[in-house]
Amino acid sequence: MEERLKGLTDAQLCDVVKNYVKYNYSIETKEIALKILQERGFSLDYLKNNNLISTSNRDQATNYYKEFRKKNTTGLILYFTYIILLILSSAFHSNVLMLAALAVIIMFFISIISACNYAKKCYSFIPEKESPINYPLTFLTGPLLYFVLYYYYNKKIEEDINEI
Repeated sequence: MEERLKGLTDAQLCDVVKNYVKYNYSIETKEIALKILQERGFSLDYLKNNNLISTSNRDQATNYYKEFRKKNTTGLILYFTYIILLILSSAFHSNVLMLAALAVIIMFFISIISACNYAKKCYSFIPEKESPINYPLTFLTGPLLYFVLYYYYNKKIEEDINEI
């Protein structure tokens, strides 16, 4: 795909970047086209200021969704680490492991707060949709059922972005 894009003119590359959804191109194709334009000496500021490219609500929402997924995945890893430490501390009657589990659960909640903030930012670019994240439910059931919420939130946000 990159070789095909390199054969396009600057104007055609800008069109690919602007209308990649209309042409059923992936976000990766858009990013390759942007990279080629930058290699040809165009800065992102120049392209944006001259309306040669635009950042759509879908692009903005996708960027925040990527950050949401990173934080959400970190939360899931911390969740399983917490469960393992809790089991080990019970099995070995270890206060050190219990303190480690406490530290991990604190990091888990920090990660979840961050993920929720990215989801909120993501939904600010999705018109007529409301964030599926139920904050009280997430924080009250998080240490018990986070793996279920993890998959639900990822799926729901991805569906809503695809509707833009």
